[in-house]
Amino acid sequence: MKKQMEAKDLITAGIFTAIYFAVFFIFGMLGYIPMVYALLTLIIPIACGVPYMLFLTKVKYFGMAAIMSVLCGGLMVLTGHTILPLVRLPSLGCSR
Repeated sequence: MKKQMEAKDLITAGIFTAIYFAVFFIFGMLGYIPMVYALLTLIIPIACGVPYMLFLTKVKYFGMAAIMSVLCGGLMVLTGHTILPLVRLPSLGCSR
């Protein structure tokens, strides 16, 4: 097996980032319902955990989770959040 990432691996990271961000956005919209707002800290991690765990099953190289983290942070900055999502420590715990 090669030790370098290919374009296919970066495309996989991009696709799963888009799926993760779409799920995050859809369930984040539930925050407009006042009764559900307090439960978002339980709902969003469960809903977003599914595509993230599927992504981790596809990870072949060290650092792909960091790429996904940086992409999600960049998307959050582009949608009006603060710069803090970009400076958080990415989850690098998965490698093969």
